[in-house]
Amino acid sequence: MLNIEGKLIENPQIPAETFNNYFSNIVEESVTKIIKQDNNDLSKHSYMQYLVNAFQQPFSPTKLKKKFMK
Repeated sequence: MLNIEGKLIENPQIPAETFNNYFSNIVEESVTKIIKQDNNDLSKHSYMQYLVNAFQQPFSPTKLKKKFMK
């Protein structure tokens, strides 16, 4: 069972969709915040292109460990 926004979830599709929604929106939101804070002439496209170039190579494998709460 997983707690998402105060709701206990048993269906594995719901956490998958929640993570996908979060990660698909976080870049757009972050770039928008950065542009508002920076005092330069870089466009939103420039920031997005930087991120695209930064993640062209695959990440190294990640090992996850199970952790149980008592």
